[in-house]
Amino acid sequence: MNRKIDRREFVKTSSVGLAGLGLTSHKGFSISTSKTRKAPNILFLFTDQQHIDSISALGCDYVKTPGMDRIAQSGTSFTESYCPSPVCGPCRASVYTGRTPAEVGVIANSHRPVKGIPFMGEWFRDSGYETLYMGKWHVPQYTSSRIPGFNVVFCGPGGPGSFADNSYTFAADAYLRNYRGSKPFLMAINYMQPHDICEWLRINRLRLDELPFPEIEGELPPLPDNFEYPEQEAQLVKDRRVRNENVTGEWDELHWRYYFWAYYRHVEMVDAEVNRVMNALESANLRKNTLVVFSSDHGEGMGHHQMVRKSILYDEAAKVPLIFSLPGQIESNVVNKSDLVTLTDLMPTFCDFAGIDAPPKMRGYSLKKTLTSGHKLKRDFVTSEIETNRGQMIRTRNYKYIAYLNDPNKQLFHVKDDPGETQNVINSKKHRSAFTDHKELHKDWIKSLDIPENLENRWYVS
Repeated sequence: MNRKIDRREFVKTSSVGLAGLGLTSHKGFSISTSKTRKAPNILFLFTDQQHIDSISALGCDYVKTPGMDRIAQSGTSFTESYCPSPVCGPCRASVYTGRTPAEVGVIANSHRPVKGIPFMGEWFRDSGYETLYMGKWHVPQYTSSRIPGFNVVFCGPGGPGSFADNSYTFAADAYLRNYRGSKPFLMAINYMQPHDICEWLRINRLRLDELPFPEIEGELPPLPDNFEYPEQEAQLVKDRRVRNENVTGEWDELHWRYYFWAYYRHVEMVDAEVNRVMNALESANLRKNTLVVFSSDHGEGMGHHQMVRKSILYDEAAKVPLIFSLPGQIESNVVNKSDLVTLTDLMPTFCDFAGIDAPPKMRGYSLKKTLTSGHKLKRDFVTSEIETNRGQMIRTRNYKYIAYLNDPNKQLFHVKDDPGETQNVINSKKHRSAFTDHKELHKDWIKSLDIPENLENRWYVS
Protein backbone atom coordinates (compact mmCIF):
# COMPACT_ATOMS: atom_id res chain seq x y z
CA MET A 1 0.00 0.00 0.00
CA ASN A 2 2.80 2.40 0.82
CA ARG A 3 4.33 2.03 -2.63
CA LYS A 4 6.75 4.51 -4.19
CA ILE A 5 5.48 6.45 -7.19
CA ASP A 6 7.98 6.77 -10.01
CA ARG A 7 7.20 10.36 -10.92
CA ARG A 8 9.09 9.99 -14.22
CA GLU A 9 6.10 7.98 -15.44
CA PHE A 10 3.67 10.75 -14.63
CA VAL A 11 5.12 14.23 -14.44
CA LYS A 12 7.37 16.74 -16.16
CA THR A 13 9.12 19.52 -14.32
CA SER A 14 6.68 22.19 -13.22
CA SER A 15 6.70 25.54 -14.98
CA VAL A 16 7.55 27.02 -11.59
CA GLY A 17 10.68 24.90 -11.64
CA LEU A 18 12.23 22.77 -8.93
CA ALA A 19 14.95 25.32 -8.29
CA GLY A 20 12.37 28.02 -7.77
CA LEU A 21 10.79 25.88 -5.06
CA GLY A 22 14.14 25.14 -3.45
CA LEU A 23 13.72 21.43 -4.21
CA THR A 24 16.46 18.92 -4.95
CA SER A 25 16.22 15.31 -6.07
CA HIS A 26 17.49 12.72 -3.62
CA LYS A 27 15.44 9.55 -3.13
CA GLY A 28 12.37 11.50 -4.19
CA PHE A 29 12.39 15.21 -3.50
CA SER A 30 13.58 16.99 -0.37
CA ILE A 31 13.49 20.58 0.75
CA SER A 32 16.74 22.53 0.65
CA THR A 33 17.78 25.41 2.88
CA SER A 34 17.36 27.91 0.05
CA LYS A 35 16.06 31.38 0.94
CA THR A 36 13.23 31.01 -1.60
CA ARG A 37 9.78 30.88 -0.12
CA LYS A 38 8.93 27.44 1.19
CA ALA A 39 5.98 25.62 -0.36
CA PRO A 40 2.91 26.09 1.85
CA ASN A 41 1.77 23.54 4.38
CA ILE A 42 -1.65 22.08 3.63
CA LEU A 43 -4.14 21.30 6.39
CA PHE A 44 -7.16 19.41 5.07
CA LEU A 45 -10.08 19.17 7.52
CA PHE A 46 -12.69 16.68 6.29
CA THR A 47 -15.93 15.95 8.13
CA ASP A 48 -18.47 13.24 7.38
CA GLN A 49 -22.05 13.83 6.25
CA GLN A 50 -22.22 17.60 6.71
CA HIS A 51 -25.06 19.52 5.10
CA ILE A 52 -23.83 22.56 3.17
CA ASP A 53 -26.07 24.91 5.18
CA SER A 54 -24.76 24.07 8.64
CA ILE A 55 -22.18 26.79 9.35
CA SER A 56 -23.21 29.86 11.30
CA ALA A 57 -20.89 32.31 9.52
CA LEU A 58 -22.44 31.25 6.20
CA GLY A 59 -25.98 31.96 7.28
CA CYS A 60 -27.28 29.05 9.37
CA ASP A 61 -29.17 30.41 12.37
CA TYR A 62 -29.62 27.10 14.17
CA VAL A 63 -26.02 26.19 14.89
CA LYS A 64 -22.94 27.76 16.52
CA THR A 65 -19.68 26.91 14.74
CA PRO A 66 -16.86 29.21 15.88
CA GLY A 67 -14.19 26.84 14.51
CA MET A 68 -15.61 26.63 11.00
CA ASP A 69 -16.53 30.32 11.18
CA ARG A 70 -12.91 31.36 11.68
CA ILE A 71 -11.91 29.49 8.51
CA ALA A 72 -14.80 30.97 6.51
CA GLN A 73 -14.15 34.48 7.78
CA SER A 74 -10.47 34.23 6.86
CA GLY A 75 -11.05 32.69 3.44
CA THR A 76 -13.32 31.95 0.50
CA SER A 77 -16.36 29.66 0.63
CA PHE A 78 -18.23 28.10 -2.29
CA THR A 79 -21.99 27.61 -2.36
CA GLU A 80 -22.15 25.60 -5.62
CA SER A 81 -19.82 22.85 -4.42
CA TYR A 82 -20.54 19.18 -5.06
CA CYS A 83 -19.14 15.84 -3.96
CA PRO A 84 -18.26 13.26 -6.64
CA SER A 85 -20.53 10.72 -4.90
CA PRO A 86 -22.87 11.20 -1.92
CA VAL A 87 -21.55 8.20 -0.01
CA CYS A 88 -18.37 7.79 2.06
CA GLY A 89 -16.01 5.36 0.29
CA PRO A 90 -16.57 6.40 -3.33
CA CYS A 91 -16.24 10.09 -2.49
CA ARG A 92 -13.05 9.62 -0.48
CA ALA A 93 -11.44 7.50 -3.20
CA SER A 94 -12.24 10.28 -5.65
CA VAL A 95 -10.97 13.10 -3.41
CA TYR A 96 -7.64 11.39 -2.73
CA THR A 97 -6.99 10.62 -6.42
CA GLY A 98 -8.70 13.44 -8.34
CA ARG A 99 -10.54 10.86 -10.47
CA THR A 100 -14.21 9.82 -10.52
CA PRO A 101 -15.32 6.97 -8.23
CA ALA A 102 -16.05 4.77 -11.27
CA GLU A 103 -12.54 5.34 -12.64
CA VAL A 104 -10.94 4.47 -9.30
CA GLY A 105 -13.19 1.40 -9.13
CA VAL A 106 -14.61 2.39 -5.74
CA ILE A 107 -18.31 2.57 -6.55
CA ALA A 108 -19.41 1.29 -3.13
CA ASN A 109 -17.97 1.26 0.36
CA SER A 110 -16.85 -2.36 -0.02
CA HIS A 111 -14.90 -1.88 -3.27
CA ARG A 112 -11.10 -1.69 -3.46
CA PRO A 113 -9.35 0.85 -5.72
CA VAL A 114 -7.78 -0.29 -8.98
CA LYS A 115 -4.01 -0.31 -9.21
CA GLY A 116 -1.96 2.28 -11.05
CA ILE A 117 -3.71 5.51 -9.99
CA PRO A 118 -1.52 7.58 -7.61
CA PHE A 119 -3.08 8.69 -4.34
CA MET A 120 -2.60 12.16 -2.89
CA GLY A 121 -0.29 10.97 -0.11
CA GLU A 122 2.04 9.23 -2.56
CA TRP A 123 2.13 12.20 -4.94
CA PHE A 124 2.95 14.73 -2.24
CA ARG A 125 5.36 12.47 -0.36
CA ASP A 126 7.41 12.06 -3.53
CA SER A 127 7.34 15.83 -4.04
CA GLY A 128 9.05 16.56 -0.74
CA TYR A 129 6.09 16.82 1.62
CA GLU A 130 5.67 15.26 5.02
CA THR A 131 2.32 13.50 4.61
CA LEU A 132 0.19 12.78 7.67
CA TYR A 133 -3.22 11.21 8.10
CA MET A 134 -5.58 11.00 11.05
CA GLY A 135 -9.02 9.42 11.18
CA LYS A 136 -11.48 7.65 8.94
CA TRP A 137 -10.31 6.14 5.63
CA HIS A 138 -13.05 3.85 4.23
CA VAL A 139 -11.27 2.94 0.96
CA PRO A 140 -12.42 0.28 1.76
CA GLN A 141 -11.28 -0.22 5.39
CA TYR A 142 -13.23 1.96 7.80
CA THR A 143 -10.02 2.84 9.62
CA SER A 144 -6.55 1.73 8.59
CA SER A 145 -2.93 2.17 9.60
CA ARG A 146 -1.90 1.60 5.96
CA ILE A 147 -2.98 4.42 3.66
CA PRO A 148 -1.09 4.96 0.37
CA GLY A 149 1.66 7.55 0.81
CA PHE A 150 0.60 8.79 4.23
CA ASN A 151 2.20 8.41 7.63
CA VAL A 152 -0.86 7.39 9.62
CA VAL A 153 -0.39 9.23 12.90
CA PHE A 154 -3.55 7.84 14.44
CA CYS A 155 -6.25 5.78 12.75
CA GLY A 156 -8.36 5.78 15.86
CA PRO A 157 -10.64 3.26 17.51
CA GLY A 158 -13.32 3.50 14.83
CA GLY A 159 -16.94 3.71 15.90
CA PRO A 160 -18.86 6.91 16.59
CA GLY A 161 -17.33 10.33 16.20
CA SER A 162 -18.35 11.28 19.71
CA PHE A 163 -15.85 8.64 20.84
CA ALA A 164 -13.10 8.91 18.19
CA ASP A 165 -12.89 12.49 16.90
CA ASN A 166 -11.09 14.02 19.86
CA SER A 167 -8.30 11.43 19.48
CA TYR A 168 -7.63 12.70 15.95
CA THR A 169 -7.44 16.24 17.29
CA PHE A 170 -4.98 15.26 20.02
CA ALA A 171 -2.72 13.61 17.40
CA ALA A 172 -2.85 16.68 15.15
CA ASP A 173 -2.28 19.04 18.07
CA ALA A 174 0.81 17.14 19.16
CA TYR A 175 2.30 17.15 15.66
CA LEU A 176 1.64 20.84 15.02
CA ARG A 177 3.05 22.02 18.34
CA ASN A 178 6.21 19.96 17.76
CA TYR A 179 6.66 20.76 14.07
CA ARG A 180 10.16 22.06 13.27
CA GLY A 181 9.76 22.82 9.57
CA SER A 182 12.28 20.57 7.80
CA LYS A 183 9.63 19.87 5.15
CA PRO A 184 6.23 21.36 4.38
CA PHE A 185 3.43 19.10 5.54
CA LEU A 186 0.20 17.83 4.06
CA MET A 187 -2.02 16.87 6.99
CA ALA A 188 -5.41 15.26 6.38
CA ILE A 189 -7.72 15.00 9.40
CA ASN A 190 -10.81 12.96 8.61
CA TYR A 191 -13.43 13.37 11.32
CA MET A 192 -16.45 11.12 11.86
CA GLN A 193 -18.99 13.71 12.92
CA PRO A 194 -21.71 14.65 12.12
CA HIS A 195 -22.09 11.07 10.78
CA ASP A 196 -23.29 10.02 14.25
CA ILE A 197 -26.70 11.32 13.18
CA CYS A 198 -27.11 7.87 11.59
CA GLU A 199 -27.00 6.30 15.06
CA TRP A 200 -29.35 8.98 16.39
CA LEU A 201 -31.82 8.09 13.63
CA ARG A 202 -31.73 4.41 14.56
CA ILE A 203 -32.20 5.12 18.26
CA ASN A 204 -34.96 7.69 17.67
CA ARG A 205 -36.77 5.93 14.85
CA LEU A 206 -40.22 5.72 16.45
CA ARG A 207 -42.63 8.62 16.40
CA LEU A 208 -42.58 10.93 19.41
CA ASP A 209 -45.58 11.55 21.64
CA GLU A 210 -43.74 14.41 23.32
CA LEU A 211 -40.29 15.98 23.30
CA PRO A 212 -37.77 14.30 25.62
CA PHE A 213 -36.46 17.80 26.39
CA PRO A 214 -39.51 20.09 26.33
CA GLU A 215 -37.38 23.14 27.11
CA ILE A 216 -35.93 23.07 23.56
CA GLU A 217 -39.29 23.30 21.78
CA GLY A 218 -38.79 26.98 20.97
CA GLU A 219 -35.38 26.19 19.40
CA LEU A 220 -36.56 23.56 16.92
CA PRO A 221 -35.87 24.54 13.29
CA PRO A 222 -38.88 24.67 10.93
CA LEU A 223 -39.59 22.27 8.09
CA PRO A 224 -37.65 23.17 4.91
CA ASP A 225 -39.46 24.85 2.02
CA ASN A 226 -38.87 21.78 -0.17
CA PHE A 227 -40.13 19.27 2.38
CA GLU A 228 -42.39 17.73 -0.28
CA TYR A 229 -40.84 15.70 -3.08
CA PRO A 230 -41.46 15.71 -6.86
CA GLU A 231 -44.11 13.33 -8.22
CA GLN A 232 -41.76 11.89 -10.82
CA GLU A 233 -38.84 10.11 -9.15
CA ALA A 234 -36.76 7.06 -9.94
CA GLN A 235 -37.80 3.86 -8.16
CA LEU A 236 -34.37 3.73 -6.54
CA VAL A 237 -35.05 7.05 -4.77
CA LYS A 238 -38.54 6.00 -3.70
CA ASP A 239 -37.20 2.73 -2.31
CA ARG A 240 -34.54 4.54 -0.32
CA ARG A 241 -37.10 6.88 1.23
CA VAL A 242 -39.26 3.91 2.27
CA ARG A 243 -36.28 2.29 4.02
CA ASN A 244 -35.44 5.41 6.00
CA GLU A 245 -36.42 5.94 9.63
CA ASN A 246 -38.80 8.80 8.95
CA VAL A 247 -41.12 6.48 7.01
CA THR A 248 -40.81 3.34 9.11
CA GLY A 249 -41.29 5.37 12.27
CA GLU A 250 -44.23 7.37 10.86
CA TRP A 251 -42.79 10.71 11.89
CA ASP A 252 -44.89 13.77 12.42
CA GLU A 253 -43.68 17.39 12.20
CA LEU A 254 -42.46 17.39 15.81
CA HIS A 255 -40.16 14.45 15.21
CA TRP A 256 -38.80 15.98 11.99
CA ARG A 257 -37.95 19.22 13.74
CA TYR A 258 -36.37 17.39 16.68
CA TYR A 259 -34.12 15.54 14.19
CA PHE A 260 -33.00 18.86 12.66
CA TRP A 261 -32.15 20.20 16.11
CA ALA A 262 -30.17 17.04 16.98
CA TYR A 263 -28.25 17.14 13.71
CA TYR A 264 -26.95 20.65 14.41
CA ARG A 265 -25.69 19.46 17.81
CA HIS A 266 -23.61 16.81 16.02
CA VAL A 267 -22.17 19.54 13.79
CA GLU A 268 -21.23 21.54 16.87
CA MET A 269 -19.36 18.53 18.27
CA VAL A 270 -17.02 18.34 15.28
CA ASP A 271 -16.72 22.11 15.16
CA ALA A 272 -15.16 21.99 18.62
CA GLU A 273 -12.45 19.70 17.20
CA VAL A 274 -11.89 22.02 14.24
CA ASN A 275 -11.50 24.94 16.62
CA ARG A 276 -8.87 23.09 18.68
CA VAL A 277 -6.83 22.27 15.58
CA MET A 278 -6.93 25.90 14.45
CA ASN A 279 -5.79 26.95 17.92
CA ALA A 280 -2.82 24.57 17.68
CA LEU A 281 -1.95 25.82 14.18
CA GLU A 282 -1.88 29.43 15.37
CA SER A 283 -0.06 28.65 18.62
CA ALA A 284 2.69 26.96 16.60
CA ASN A 285 3.02 30.09 14.40
CA LEU A 286 2.16 28.07 11.29
CA ARG A 287 -0.99 29.86 10.17
CA LYS A 288 0.65 32.32 7.75
CA ASN A 289 2.08 29.64 5.50
CA THR A 290 -0.63 27.00 5.79
CA LEU A 291 -3.41 26.50 3.28
CA VAL A 292 -6.42 25.41 5.34
CA VAL A 293 -9.15 23.58 3.45
CA PHE A 294 -12.44 22.55 5.02
CA SER A 295 -15.03 20.24 3.46
CA SER A 296 -17.11 17.09 3.92
CA ASP A 297 -17.49 13.86 1.98
CA HIS A 298 -21.23 14.32 1.33
CA GLY A 299 -24.26 16.09 2.69
CA GLU A 300 -27.27 15.02 4.76
CA GLY A 301 -30.93 14.79 3.70
CA MET A 302 -32.08 17.06 6.55
CA GLY A 303 -35.77 16.59 5.70
CA HIS A 304 -35.53 18.10 2.23
CA HIS A 305 -37.72 15.95 -0.04
CA GLN A 306 -38.54 14.06 3.21
CA MET A 307 -35.15 12.35 3.04
CA VAL A 308 -32.57 11.58 5.69
CA ARG A 309 -28.98 10.38 5.30
CA LYS A 310 -27.31 10.31 1.87
CA SER A 311 -26.94 8.28 -1.40
CA ILE A 312 -29.28 10.52 -3.38
CA LEU A 313 -28.51 13.19 -5.96
CA TYR A 314 -30.69 15.98 -4.62
CA ASP A 315 -28.58 18.92 -3.45
CA GLU A 316 -29.01 18.15 0.23
CA ALA A 317 -26.84 15.03 -0.12
CA ALA A 318 -24.77 16.00 -3.17
CA LYS A 319 -23.66 19.46 -2.06
CA VAL A 320 -20.94 19.97 0.55
CA PRO A 321 -19.33 22.92 2.34
CA LEU A 322 -16.02 23.91 0.75
CA ILE A 323 -13.75 26.62 2.22
CA PHE A 324 -10.16 27.65 1.45
CA SER A 325 -8.03 29.96 3.60
CA LEU A 326 -4.43 31.13 3.18
CA PRO A 327 -3.48 34.50 4.71
CA GLY A 328 -2.11 37.00 2.21
CA GLN A 329 -3.10 34.95 -0.82
CA ILE A 330 -6.79 34.02 -0.54
CA GLU A 331 -9.18 36.90 0.08
CA SER A 332 -10.98 36.70 3.41
CA ASN A 333 -14.70 36.58 4.14
CA VAL A 334 -15.70 35.88 0.52
CA VAL A 335 -18.63 33.71 -0.56
CA ASN A 336 -18.39 32.53 -4.16
CA LYS A 337 -21.95 31.90 -5.37
CA SER A 338 -21.26 31.59 -9.09
CA ASP A 339 -18.52 29.03 -9.81
CA LEU A 340 -19.45 25.37 -10.06
CA VAL A 341 -16.85 23.35 -8.15
CA THR A 342 -16.39 19.73 -7.11
CA LEU A 343 -14.21 17.84 -4.66
CA THR A 344 -12.27 16.39 -7.59
CA ASP A 345 -10.83 19.93 -7.77
CA LEU A 346 -8.97 19.39 -4.49
CA MET A 347 -6.08 17.30 -5.83
CA PRO A 348 -5.14 19.71 -8.68
CA THR A 349 -5.69 22.72 -6.41
CA PHE A 350 -3.41 21.34 -3.69
CA CYS A 351 -0.74 20.60 -6.32
CA ASP A 352 -1.01 24.09 -7.78
CA PHE A 353 -0.54 25.78 -4.40
CA ALA A 354 2.40 23.43 -3.71
CA GLY A 355 4.00 24.33 -7.05
CA ILE A 356 4.00 20.79 -8.42
CA ASP A 357 2.29 19.28 -11.45
CA ALA A 358 -0.86 17.30 -10.80
CA PRO A 359 -1.11 13.63 -11.79
CA PRO A 360 -2.48 12.93 -15.29
CA LYS A 361 -6.16 12.62 -16.17
CA MET A 362 -7.46 14.83 -13.39
CA ARG A 363 -11.23 15.28 -13.65
CA GLY A 364 -11.20 18.52 -11.71
CA TYR A 365 -9.53 21.90 -12.12
CA SER A 366 -7.16 23.91 -9.99
CA LEU A 367 -9.05 26.63 -8.14
CA LYS A 368 -5.92 28.60 -7.26
CA LYS A 369 -6.46 31.46 -9.72
CA THR A 370 -10.10 31.69 -8.71
CA LEU A 371 -9.12 31.85 -5.06
CA THR A 372 -6.17 34.24 -5.35
CA SER A 373 -7.16 36.60 -8.17
CA GLY A 374 -10.90 36.17 -8.72
CA HIS A 375 -10.32 34.37 -12.03
CA LYS A 376 -13.60 33.07 -13.44
CA LEU A 377 -13.55 29.29 -13.57
CA LYS A 378 -14.15 28.12 -17.14
CA ARG A 379 -16.37 25.12 -16.49
CA ASP A 380 -19.67 24.12 -18.05
CA PHE A 381 -20.77 21.44 -15.60
CA VAL A 382 -19.94 19.23 -12.62
CA THR A 383 -21.01 15.66 -12.00
CA SER A 384 -21.83 13.26 -9.19
CA GLU A 385 -22.74 9.57 -9.15
CA ILE A 386 -24.53 7.37 -6.65
CA GLU A 387 -23.09 4.13 -5.35
CA THR A 388 -22.71 1.14 -7.69
CA ASN A 389 -22.80 3.59 -10.60
CA ARG A 390 -26.58 3.26 -11.00
CA GLY A 391 -27.31 6.96 -11.23
CA GLN A 392 -25.54 10.13 -12.31
CA MET A 393 -26.04 13.86 -12.15
CA ILE A 394 -25.01 16.63 -14.50
CA ARG A 395 -25.18 20.12 -12.97
CA THR A 396 -24.82 23.06 -15.34
CA ARG A 397 -25.25 26.75 -14.67
CA ASN A 398 -29.05 26.73 -14.83
CA TYR A 399 -30.05 23.07 -14.73
CA LYS A 400 -29.55 19.78 -12.97
CA TYR A 401 -30.10 16.56 -14.93
CA ILE A 402 -30.41 13.22 -13.10
CA ALA A 403 -30.61 9.82 -14.80
CA TYR A 404 -30.77 6.31 -13.33
CA LEU A 405 -29.84 2.94 -14.74
CA ASN A 406 -32.75 1.16 -16.45
CA ASP A 407 -35.28 3.68 -15.17
CA PRO A 408 -37.33 5.95 -17.47
CA ASN A 409 -37.92 8.48 -14.67
CA LYS A 410 -35.26 11.04 -15.45
CA GLN A 411 -35.28 14.45 -13.82
CA LEU A 412 -34.47 17.94 -15.03
CA PHE A 413 -34.62 20.86 -12.61
CA HIS A 414 -34.30 24.50 -13.61
CA VAL A 415 -32.26 25.28 -10.52
CA LYS A 416 -32.02 28.99 -11.27
CA ASP A 417 -35.78 29.33 -10.70
CA ASP A 418 -36.27 26.21 -8.57
CA PRO A 419 -33.27 25.83 -6.24
CA GLY A 420 -35.23 23.42 -4.04
CA GLU A 421 -35.60 20.95 -6.91
CA THR A 422 -39.35 20.58 -6.55
CA GLN A 423 -40.54 20.85 -10.17
CA ASN A 424 -39.33 18.25 -12.65
CA VAL A 425 -39.48 20.04 -16.05
CA ILE A 426 -38.45 17.00 -18.09
CA ASN A 427 -41.74 17.05 -20.06
CA SER A 428 -42.01 20.82 -20.43
CA LYS A 429 -41.91 22.17 -23.99
CA LYS A 430 -40.11 25.23 -22.69
CA HIS A 431 -37.21 23.09 -21.44
CA ARG A 432 -37.19 20.41 -24.15
CA SER A 433 -33.99 21.62 -25.78
CA ALA A 434 -32.29 21.76 -22.37
CA PHE A 435 -33.28 18.15 -21.75
CA THR A 436 -31.81 17.07 -25.09
CA ASP A 437 -28.60 19.02 -24.47
CA HIS A 438 -28.11 17.57 -20.99
CA LYS A 439 -28.85 14.04 -22.14
CA GLU A 440 -26.13 14.32 -24.78
CA LEU A 441 -23.75 16.01 -22.37
CA HIS A 442 -24.23 13.11 -19.99
CA LYS A 443 -23.54 10.50 -22.68
CA ASP A 444 -20.39 12.32 -23.78
CA TRP A 445 -19.17 12.54 -20.20
CA ILE A 446 -19.63 8.81 -19.65
CA LYS A 447 -17.73 8.03 -22.85
CA SER A 448 -14.82 10.24 -21.78
CA LEU A 449 -14.15 8.32 -18.56
CA ASP A 450 -11.40 5.74 -18.13
CA ILE A 451 -13.55 3.08 -16.46
CA PRO A 452 -12.12 -0.36 -15.56
CA GLU A 453 -13.25 -3.18 -17.84
CA ASN A 454 -14.62 -5.33 -15.02
CA LEU A 455 -16.65 -2.61 -13.29
CA GLU A 456 -20.33 -3.40 -12.80
CA ASN A 457 -22.69 -1.08 -14.70
CA ARG A 458 -19.66 0.00 -16.74
CA TRP A 459 -21.67 0.80 -19.85
CA TYR A 460 -24.27 2.85 -18.10
CA VAL A 461 -25.48 5.71 -20.30
CA SER A 462 -28.67 7.73 -20.25
